[in-house]
Amino acid sequence: MSRLHIQLAPIVAWLIFFASATCVAAEAPEGPPTCESLKKPIRYAAPVARILLLDSAMYAGLVILWPDSFSPRAGSVEQFGQAWSKRPYMNSNRYFLQLDDDPWVINGVLHPIYGSEVYMSARTMGHSGLVAFLYAMGASLTWEYLVEGWFHRPSAIDLAWTPFAGAVLGELRFQLVRLLLRSGMHKVPRTILVTTLDPLGQLERLMLGCRLACARY
Repeated sequence: MSRLHIQLAPIVAWLIFFASATCVAAEAPEGPPTCESLKKPIRYAAPVARILLLDSAMYAGLVILWPDSFSPRAGSVEQFGQAWSKRPYMNSNRYFLQLDDDPWVINGVLHPIYGSEVYMSARTMGHSGLVAFLYAMGASLTWEYLVEGWFHRPSAIDLAWTPFAGAVLGELRFQLVRLLLRSGMHKVPRTILVTTLDPLGQLERLMLGCRLACARY
């Protein structure tokens, strides 16, 4: 299997997953079920699908911005092997958010958002904060080793910071969404705010035919 096929696989998996998931999660007569009431395979697969979607989108962005460094031809089996055989990269002469030589905005802003998106998906599906954190950790490992590993060594700061900062930001966003859902705010502005805080979650719930359980919140 070529590297291009491997890198396109997440997109195909995402489409197959949602094509089947929307059929399983059809609305009940009394209204859409809560995400927590979906069948367990769907609840566990949804965050994985979110990881695949985000990784595919981020890789496509890298190819567009830096085609010479991240096109499929730029990757190598030798580099992929080194990603697994050598320790994650860290430049101890740089500041904390630049330990991998990337600009601080990438590590300080983009990676936490990435981690929080995966964390939010797991929390929306009814998983605990610990399980959601493990999903965020899995997302970081997947990106660093299975995607970027073809082009350079995994980043130590990314592996540690993405799940931690993602869990903190993700839990904050999740709690804000819960507060909005139990508030007496009019449906239109509430929906706008919830969508702003969790745009991918709103799309995910729409496709799965479910809603956040808010009665116990």
